[in-house]
Amino acid sequence: MAALKKAAQLAPDDKYTRLQLIRAYIKMDKDKEARAEAAEVLRIDPQFSLEAFAKSIPRSAGVDDWINDLRKAGLPEKPSLGQTSKAAQD
Repeated sequence: MAALKKAAQLAPDDKYTRLQLIRAYIKMDKDKEARAEAAEVLRIDPQFSLEAFAKSIPRSAGVDDWINDLRKAGLPEKPSLGQTSKAAQD
């Protein structure tokens, strides 16, 4: 956990580190912290969706569990309308 927090400090716009933090917080029953990280993911990538994420990663053991953890943290199934990603804004 300490390494993930440090990675998030060093690269605050790395959504993949944030996604790993969400999973760790959910596993530790720290839902408030997981939701805060989910908000950071959406700040970084307003178009983030579980649907797109699931398509972007290899299917392996534990992937469905990870996606369910992200869902518990409040990340959306589909991208929200009218939002643009940070990359598109730059």
